[in-house]
Amino acid sequence: MSIYKGSTPISKNATSNWQAAFPDWKRREIKASGVTYTSSKYGYILIRNTAYTDNFRGFINGNEVFHQYGHYSLWEDWNSIMLAIAPGDTYQISGSGGELIFIPAKGN
Repeated sequence: MSIYKGSTPISKNATSNWQAAFPDWKRREIKASGVTYTSSKYGYILIRNTAYTDNFRGFINGNEVFHQYGHYSLWEDWNSIMLAIAPGDTYQISGSGGELIFIPAKGN
């Protein structure tokens, strides 16, 4: 399955299509908490906690996809999730102790 449509050419070589879908880590962008972003590219969002005693949530298109609840130094784990998004998808995190990163796909 290719994630590219429209003006982005799809190669007849399956390997090229697969490689174009990989995250381009060099172009990653750290995003602020509490702001709703709309993607203009195919890519991925990485949501991870940065403080294990804080509470925060992650959303795509208004749907909660991540929820962390920390409690007074008793909960000591580091969590993360990486999800694919398409142009037009909205994403955000709310709360504290979390980080939101957008990573475009290499084919963009």
